[in-house]
Amino acid sequence: MNDRPNVLVICLDQMRQDFFSLHGHPLVRTPHMDSIGGCGISFQRARSECPTCIPARQTLMTGLDPWGINMFHNVAGQALPCDAPTLAGCLSDAGYQTHAVGKMHWFPERARYGFDEVECDEEYRKLPGNQFHDYERYLRDQGLAHRMTSHGVGPNQYGWRFDSVPEEHSPTHWTADRACNFLERRDPTRPFFLYASFRQPHPPFVVQQAYWEMYRDAKVPLPVIGNWVKEKSPSHWDALHDKHRSHLWMDNEKEIADNIRAYCAMISHIDAMVGVMLGALKEAGVFDNTWILLTADHGEMLFDHRGFAKGTPFAASAGVPWMLRAPVNQAIAQGLGEVLPRIDTNQCVGLADVMPTVLDITGTPIPEGIHGRSVLPFLQNGDSRIRDHQVVVYDQNFGITDGRYQYCWFGDTDVDLLFDLEQDPREEHDLANQQPAVKKRLRAALYNHLAKHDDRHCVNGDLAAQAPKWPIAHARLKDKAMHRGRC
Repeated sequence: MNDRPNVLVICLDQMRQDFFSLHGHPLVRTPHMDSIGGCGISFQRARSECPTCIPARQTLMTGLDPWGINMFHNVAGQALPCDAPTLAGCLSDAGYQTHAVGKMHWFPERARYGFDEVECDEEYRKLPGNQFHDYERYLRDQGLAHRMTSHGVGPNQYGWRFDSVPEEHSPTHWTADRACNFLERRDPTRPFFLYASFRQPHPPFVVQQAYWEMYRDAKVPLPVIGNWVKEKSPSHWDALHDKHRSHLWMDNEKEIADNIRAYCAMISHIDAMVGVMLGALKEAGVFDNTWILLTADHGEMLFDHRGFAKGTPFAASAGVPWMLRAPVNQAIAQGLGEVLPRIDTNQCVGLADVMPTVLDITGTPIPEGIHGRSVLPFLQNGDSRIRDHQVVVYDQNFGITDGRYQYCWFGDTDVDLLFDLEQDPREEHDLANQQPAVKKRLRAALYNHLAKHDDRHCVNGDLAAQAPKWPIAHARLKDKAMHRGRC
């Protein structure tokens, strides 16, 4: 039998960092996911380096930041850099059995990127060559492919509905079931790396009735509106509002509350399935030798500051869960017994740190040239810093945090904002004029980071607004039609 540690990485899609019972959310219930961060480490200042699906997932798998993968917003069809080592590839080369289930959202869609096997759920995207993704194949075999999208809510569209697929055949159930199936069928002579990637709580907010009932009559904390919204909202929100016809529903308090209820219901559904996966680890006798890391590709504004979706450096959009649970005996052996459990409120971590951390856990060499860092040495060394700043970029939206303060700068309008995350975690109060020294320090740090990459926004020693060079195309819903599934 093998005694090297196993690793389970759980990834959610569009999951806000603050929507956990562990982090004090007044409504959502997440007992199983709480047990991961609550028995280990939960970094509350974790950020997605590029808060949108494709680049975030490439960063997670390569340890490279957006400049390393040369991607600053969703670019369908762009593969990983051809010479970039991947997390799964490094572990496969080290003798690990590597398996991925759920949403991958990388290109080419059927590429393995180092995994021995991938069972994918690519939502409503049709694969090239008329290939089925694996969840769609499963629905076809159950006679349910035609019901995959008959709830009628389009990709990325807001507005909740009950799922048209029965709970036991839902994508959340399917992802957990395939993960458990791997645990039952794995090679017991080799350690494993399992990547379980849930497609929710990404919109559309399509929920199972049992989980909706948990929140149906609950009092919902409504979105916050910052004192800066009227004058300083990012310009691309105008296109989002136009695309989603938000004037029809944004000021409907019940509509907003029901969307938040549905978001919580999807999270609780995932949480229940995480509980099933944890149980499967215990039944397989490997729980006490498995490290568990839980994260997400990015967050969701969820109507805070009259915004929605992602793509901004705000905490709701760029903030992600980053939780790590170590087996007790291995935590002690790694010198972590005195520092765990812990909720950290000032370390700057990101998705690029997932790869080196997992490689460090498994004793696998960390490739040279990646941008992420293992969090283990910094936990072992007490108060040392993982890094001084974490930078976020999406198109021309930039952000930088030192763990306490967050500075946001929009490179098309030269608008900037400053928040004290310790006193104002939901970013309601702009301090750009009240704290000029902090603003100057963080603006200079952002400039220095961009200047290293010869960014066009660096002009004569300062940040300078530029006209959009690669405007993001916001497709109308009619251009994002769903295919119903093929029988």
